[in-house]
Amino acid sequence: MALAYLLDRSGIDNRIVFLLKHTVVEAKWNARWHLLDADLFKHGIVPRKDDGEIPSIREAQGNYLMDRFPPTVYVYTRQYVPYRRAPADLLHPPNFHEPQEAGFVSYYYQMNLGLPLEYPPERPENLSSSVRGCRVVLSWSPSQDRDEDLVGYEVLVGAQSRGWNYEDPVYDNVPRDTSGKPILTEDCQIEIALDPGKYYWSVKAIDKHREKEPRTYYFPSDEHTFEVG
Repeated sequence: MALAYLLDRSGIDNRIVFLLKHTVVEAKWNARWHLLDADLFKHGIVPRKDDGEIPSIREAQGNYLMDRFPPTVYVYTRQYVPYRRAPADLLHPPNFHEPQEAGFVSYYYQMNLGLPLEYPPERPENLSSSVRGCRVVLSWSPSQDRDEDLVGYEVLVGAQSRGWNYEDPVYDNVPRDTSGKPILTEDCQIEIALDPGKYYWSVKAIDKHREKEPRTYYFPSDEHTFEVG
């Protein structure tokens, strides 16, 4: 693997760890092993424990720690030309799965423990806004959840854009969220009152996996805008 080669060239002790359906690298410094996964986590996303240390593969097993961090492979892989075009004459056509198809990433570090694969809900789609005076109605389509344990939605509304979208991500901003405190709802529509101005908004679908890991990361919808006044 390229990462192991770079670590070798830098004089850093490392080892390749072959999991059942995933391969990662561990590097050793300060007498501890550190999990480095350049496949699932890209462009500066480095999973860390509460103490700031990078976990070892053993510390990532038997829990849902890794679900706290956005597996940015699901954003960047869309930009690879073979994945976007998928020409029929490719010897091995690309096999790219969305998060709701691939499941929570914690599973891929501990399949050998026999834990079940759980799936996040689909990203909300078909966002729509209706403005009347200072009141705004925001709505979206229901998200499907393979586990059938959807509990609701987080709506993010703010005056500042997150600065990226799925079709053309700005790498320094992914996975920044739309600014604003999340509004929780079990419905696919909310009505709020706002001051005049331009606003950005997005929605996340949340499921019961958050009971196991309260800081579970869920990918948001595309970001939309509306204006009040």
